[in-house]
Amino acid sequence: MTWEREEGKRGERERSNPPFTVIAPYYDTLMDDVEYDKWVEYLRHILKDLGLKPKRILDLACGTGTISLKLARCGYSVTGVDLSKSMIEIARKKGEGKGVRFLVGDMRTINLGERFDVVICLFDSLNNLLTEKELQETFQRVYEHLEDRGVFLFDMNTIYCLAYYWDDRSRVRENKGITSIWRTSYDQKLHISRLDISIYVPQGNLYKRLDETHYERAYPIEVIDRLLKRAGFSKRYFFDHLTFRKPKSTTLRWMVVALKGE
Repeated sequence: MTWEREEGKRGERERSNPPFTVIAPYYDTLMDDVEYDKWVEYLRHILKDLGLKPKRILDLACGTGTISLKLARCGYSVTGVDLSKSMIEIARKKGEGKGVRFLVGDMRTINLGERFDVVICLFDSLNNLLTEKELQETFQRVYEHLEDRGVFLFDMNTIYCLAYYWDDRSRVRENKGITSIWRTSYDQKLHISRLDISIYVPQGNLYKRLDETHYERAYPIEVIDRLLKRAGFSKRYFFDHLTFRKPKSTTLRWMVVALKGE
């Protein structure tokens, strides 16, 4: 494949697009290597170990709804919420007739007027919140949407992940005919990574180029624990993702379990 830098030659370029807008139609293709079933099994294992038998789950930052739909097939009543209208539109198409409610909403300000047994927020979505204030607002909204003795399950990329695994590098991926370039840069002082994604979509003998920029911030465990406690969560547990081991200094991703009530 030939890549041209000038618009109007071999590809069309769209710059400075909000996250999860122009890539939305291709998101599932870009993420086709994610072991979604293993994530769902892990969530259910956590809930079983807690002795919980939840019925209603709120999936924040649900994206195109893959996890929501898998949980619904397990018998849960699921509501999925995402800030991106483009992602929700795809989720609704995928979930048509499957009993999952998908809504456009901001997890920092969400107010559904109802409560759930479990709230989840997966795939480092909370890393997209770049200030402690935004995290605190989100944790408070989650707390208000949980039933007494409800549980909040979420994962986050660690400082180590952004600093040493993402770092300053470029990756090229091929997924079902779509080529994507992932360029990351890391601010050591702010613990913020910038991710520039360029995807090349075949259109006959040509390729259309689409670009988005995403930012993620990583936080120390102590900060996340403090903010959760301030929001009212009585117990907080941190695990190396997909395990029940305590995080290490080289852990790339945590899973966090926060309990409301005793």
